[in-house]
Amino acid sequence: MPGIFIAAIKLALGLLAFLIVGYVGRLYDKRIAGALLTFPILNAIGILSGSDPLAVANSIYVVVIVNGALFYFVISYSQFLPPLPQSAKSELHLFARLVVWTILWMPPAVIVTELRDRLPGPAALLALQLAACAYLMWRNWTPAPAPRASSRPGAWRGHVVGLAAFWVNRSGMVRILLFVICFGIILAVADLSSSRWIGTVSALPLPGLFALALLSVLEAGPAALHPIRDTVLIGPVLVIVFNWAFVQVVLHLPSQEPQRLALGFAAAIAGWALTAIAIFCGVPRLARALDRKTGAAPD
Repeated sequence: MPGIFIAAIKLALGLLAFLIVGYVGRLYDKRIAGALLTFPILNAIGILSGSDPLAVANSIYVVVIVNGALFYFVISYSQFLPPLPQSAKSELHLFARLVVWTILWMPPAVIVTELRDRLPGPAALLALQLAACAYLMWRNWTPAPAPRASSRPGAWRGHVVGLAAFWVNRSGMVRILLFVICFGIILAVADLSSSRWIGTVSALPLPGLFALALLSVLEAGPAALHPIRDTVLIGPVLVIVFNWAFVQVVLHLPSQEPQRLALGFAAAIAGWALTAIAIFCGVPRLARALDRKTGAAPD
């Protein structure tokens, strides 16, 4: 599979994920945004393009759990990581948080990748993630409904217009350029990696990190990010399920490159669609149930 073609696909999909998550978290629904932070849009490309799909998938299983834990931690302590004067420009806040959060991500991601062969399989990791997700959602659920934008669009055309308006401005273009530069560096690192490390790099939540850093500088205060924290651990659950199913498909694809690529992308698109439906339809229902249970919303 041509490296330049795969790099272009990864960049386009990563950028699309960043744009959508930023928009959803700011103007649509923060709890949906939380589940989208670890959306497996790059995982599938890493599995499909890696020379050893199982090694790539096995690395992603454990790293995505690290991703969810990182997001949960930095949302909880975003005002301290890193400490910056409020007078600093928002782009400086965004870049500083991105750098610090990536540094926090690297040691545990490297450790779990090195120890991957000694860690449990996807079934045990899924059970572990489900238990942590259920416990922390029940214990720390935000005692108020996730805020919604007052001018929330009612149709897909409205969402497209809103997405364009949100990004097509000077600040938006600067942030997009910063994302493209950082993503290009990550792609260069991945190109020099073995299958195991391709899985780790493919699981780097760069679109989610960028989107969360962006939201942290746009919102009025740290508490505004807590609805995102409510559902951020759902994402790794869906990623583990998606990657397990997708790698089974990839292992049975024909070896000829054109057919393998076409069928692999078709399977990835189907998987992304099902995962998105689960998030956009399931998360609001779960949120309403937990809001009622915690007394945050009327029955």
